Amino acid sequence: MMMTTGMGMGMGIPTASPGAVKAALVAESVPVAFLVEAAGTVCGYGRRVVTAPMNFTLALGGRLVIVGPNGAGKSTLLRALLGQADILAGSLLLRPGLRVALVPQMEPPNPALPTTLGEALRIAATNPVSQAMLPQVTQQLGLDAWLSVQLRHASGGQRQRLWLARALMQQPDLLLLDEPTSGLDAAAREELVQALLALPRTVGVLLVTHDPTLPQLLGAETLTLVPALPEHQA
Repeated sequence: MMMTTGMGMGMGIPTASPGAVKAALVAESVPVAFLVEAAGTVCGYGRRVVTAPMNFTLALGGRLVIVGPNGAGKSTLLRALLGQADILAGSLLLRPGLRVALVPQMEPPNPALPTTLGEALRIAATNPVSQAMLPQVTQQLGLDAWLSVQLRHASGGQRQRLWLARALMQQPDLLLLDEPTSGLDAAAREELVQALLALPRTVGVLLVTHDPTLPQLLGAETLTLVPALPEHQA
């Protein structure tokens, strides 16, 4: 299913008042079977509009891949879902009690930190439930043989699976991924795709990417974002 954003006929973006309220995600009206519902949603920061209006629904266990050019607001949408960007028009509704975890864009590790993959995972296991999940998640993602590898020496694929494992230990209902295949070689990219395909359908996935092949590989719906037009800026 292909979805796209754009200006509806006769629809304008209202000017945000100074000090616009941070993304107020009203959840009461979202059916339990759905995780996220966007209706005419415009995201930005203060008075600065970043996205054109968007409409989509992510069902329980659904897979949605967000594509679009630089500047279209893909990362801003993720920040809005985390309450870190403003909703300037429309609504962005989350299911009550929704647990959200983020796999951020991969950055080079700090060479001054002598941390192993295993230590990075244990640091993230902050409660008995996540501690109990640790062996299962590391085996599921193929990290159990690499726990003693220094983070600064780990491959891009190993580090990306580490961040995915850390997110899964939060037991999310919704998993957000920001450019997860960026910087990966073909083999590591395939391993990540297989790891995402193996996720249980109790976890919804919303992923932003420049890779146009990911929706088909993941059997996911696609939402194409377009940049907000200059005349729509507040």
